[in-house]
Amino acid sequence: MDKTGCISFAGKKYEVGLPFIGCTVDVVYDPADISELTIEYQGHTPWKVKQLALFRRNAKFVSNYTGTSDY
Repeated sequence: MDKTGCISFAGKKYEVGLPFIGCTVDVVYDPADISELTIEYQGHTPWKVKQLALFRRNAKFVSNYTGTSDY
């Protein structure tokens, strides 16, 4: 568990929750579909987490500015 409450599993990120930062949790999953995992932690009812959708912004900025104005 990292300091944001997320885990990495099979190269993908899943948000488990801030209360579990620093804890070791058990992960139960279907090898055919790892888009959703079941998290188990002692004293808690198992819960499901989904893969985080992380988007990388394109560093390239495209401008349509021509240097003239119609206004």
